[in-house]
Amino acid sequence: MKKLLSTSLSTLLDEYWNTTLDSKTGMTQRQQACDGDKGIKRQVQDAVHKSDASYNAYDISCNLATTGKVLVQQSGSVLYLSYQSDTPSKAGGLMSVTAPRADVLAKG
Repeated sequence: MKKLLSTSLSTLLDEYWNTTLDSKTGMTQRQQACDGDKGIKRQVQDAVHKSDASYNAYDISCNLATTGKVLVQQSGSVLYLSYQSDTPSKAGGLMSVTAPRADVLAKG
């Protein structure tokens, strides 16, 4: 309990995102977001294949930020929370996904 009260929420979320392993998958939340059954890579592959069944996506790069900051904004009686990357190159959020290049799409 002492750690919970003495550690910033941003740090706690960073630890959960990067180091806490899921008991079912054995992956961290960050790993699952990229490589999990419903992760970004799978979603890109499915979307490419759905757009044209003769194409497949492979060699997909998924680079998610490792740290962030919890930000809070109050509007009336409502608090809005966001967790945003504190890495300058990922300023738009926690996610950076490399779009498939033309040579990554292959027929068949």
